[in-house]
Amino acid sequence: MKIKLVWKNGTHIIVAYRLFIALIIFSLSRLCLYWFQHDLFPAEYIPSSFTLWRLGLRFDISAVLMLNLPYIFLATLPFPFRNHKYYRNFTSFFFYFANFIGILLNIIDSAYFPFNLKRLTWDFTGFLKATNNLGLLIPKLIADFWIYLLVFFVLFLILVLLTTRLRYDRKLFYQSKWNFFGWNLFLMIIWAGIAIVGIRGGLQRRPITLVNAAEMISPELDALILNSPFTIIKTYGKPSLKEVVYYEDEVEANKLFQPVKNYYTPKQATKKLNIVIIIMESFSLEHSALMNPQLYKDSTEGFTPVLDSLMRHGLTFRAYANGKRSIEAIPAICSALPSLMPVEFINSPYVAQPISSLSNSLKPLGYYSIFYHGGLNGTMHFDAYARLAGFDEYKGKNEYQGPEAFDGRWGIFDEPFFQFMANDLSTHPQPFLSVFFSLSSHHPYTVPSKYKNRFKPGKLEIHQSIRYADYALGQFFKTASHQPWFKNTLFIITADHTSEAFSPYYRTLVGQHIIPLIFYLPNDSLRGFSSQIAQQTDIYPSVMDFINAKGSFIAFGRSVFDTTSIPFGISYLNQEYQLIYKNKYLRYFNDKVSGFYDLTQDSLQINNLANQQLPEEEEALRFLKAIIQQYNNRMIHHKLNIDQFDQP
Repeated sequence: MKIKLVWKNGTHIIVAYRLFIALIIFSLSRLCLYWFQHDLFPAEYIPSSFTLWRLGLRFDISAVLMLNLPYIFLATLPFPFRNHKYYRNFTSFFFYFANFIGILLNIIDSAYFPFNLKRLTWDFTGFLKATNNLGLLIPKLIADFWIYLLVFFVLFLILVLLTTRLRYDRKLFYQSKWNFFGWNLFLMIIWAGIAIVGIRGGLQRRPITLVNAAEMISPELDALILNSPFTIIKTYGKPSLKEVVYYEDEVEANKLFQPVKNYYTPKQATKKLNIVIIIMESFSLEHSALMNPQLYKDSTEGFTPVLDSLMRHGLTFRAYANGKRSIEAIPAICSALPSLMPVEFINSPYVAQPISSLSNSLKPLGYYSIFYHGGLNGTMHFDAYARLAGFDEYKGKNEYQGPEAFDGRWGIFDEPFFQFMANDLSTHPQPFLSVFFSLSSHHPYTVPSKYKNRFKPGKLEIHQSIRYADYALGQFFKTASHQPWFKNTLFIITADHTSEAFSPYYRTLVGQHIIPLIFYLPNDSLRGFSSQIAQQTDIYPSVMDFINAKGSFIAFGRSVFDTTSIPFGISYLNQEYQLIYKNKYLRYFNDKVSGFYDLTQDSLQINNLANQQLPEEEEALRFLKAIIQQYNNRMIHHKLNIDQFDQP
């Protein structure tokens, strides 16, 4: 029997009922992040599902009211025409559409979080604009993440079923239009008040923002109580940076951290080596058996035998990725410019300014520079960044010459595109700078059909494609070794960011940023395993130092060959600065130290030593503040180019 609840003149009750049901379903969709990805959060700190629901309710109410403002306004207009059947259907459309989007964003975030490690923010729209192959990706995404899609449809179906049970039975009557208008105007004002208070998150002086989540829960867990529509809406149109003055004396800040670099030694000759930087997609250091003997029985169990071989013949570092996305890695590697703000530099309002870059710094020495990426031209705006950074050429899928090798979604498979680069470089005069960015080890982890049985799956879904990409890297070096430029080349191999992890250490906030960094010379003159931390922003200054290139430049890193400076690693995630400094790990959130760990004693970052007035914490914090001040102020005032400074 069909259940039918009938209300006479029940507009406001129906609106309230629908919003209540929407809030419940919305909260459940937000909690899906915890249910699907709880392994990514420190288990000892995660409260119960009920506690997470309760703590996040304030943000859920704000988001539900923001999403449903058009519906509330249209449904409660104090005019009789709102009772017309077609008008009710019109207002209902706004209700279901808004909550469809809200629930969908939460579910999407539940699937995307392992790649991003933060709730979606407005900068995600820039990522979507930069991803010009969504039409090709969507079928595979649906196939791989069908369980998330199923949960979404179930939740939305429940919303529809529950909210359509309460409805009007027949045309409503009223005594007079003026009585109707007056009474409903009063109720509409009440709704306006409810919306204002709910969206603001209470009656406090300032509306709640993303920062307020850290007042209720540890920063590494704030994604569990925030929801995606809230974080997206709250970051819309917000300035990415604010000017800070931690040190009134600029000299003092420069003593702590000097971003103006110059490694040139006049008494030494400049080595005009070719520079080839290879960025391997998602190559976490965890994939290497050589660097993780505790995770693998022997070297044959690892997923990167070629990379491991290069490590044995080069100078190898356990490096720190300056971000969690490819779009953050490219400026860090090529311009020593990390994205220490809520939006990536490439998508930020600060991108339209002159910047230092390896290609620009090497140009006066006669270097020709080419950026290779087998993806669809325009992907992630890499081609636009290459022009900004002064590369002479960008070669993507459109420029590829070779056998048909389109993977169906992202671009050219790694092996043929590696071969294309190896041969194409021989057509350019030496010295040259080449930056290659692989793509096959990116979701959906497609491997050429002829290699399906050769490269077996591993512990994670990505491992088969890691094996293939590693093989492609080996084939590149086989071809390159026969090229006339090979012996006169410095190779630098690293990763853009980490992938999902299977071991406890690589699931920590530090471990989720650890990647390989190898400096390799074919004559084996540069070898060893360094115990010092390095980072992506160290690559640019290290090249300038190693070849003794003349010129000053801006870099938020250091040369790994510089024994006078202190190694460090820095990143920005979930509005929190993260710094590795002298084997200590500092987390800085909302102008407060949120975490401080001794990595030599506490590799899993369990024992938080923050705010114990340790001198090491104060030293690390002073160093971090010097970087933030230099970064923010130079970014805001367009001072990222050495031309605007006196030579040091």
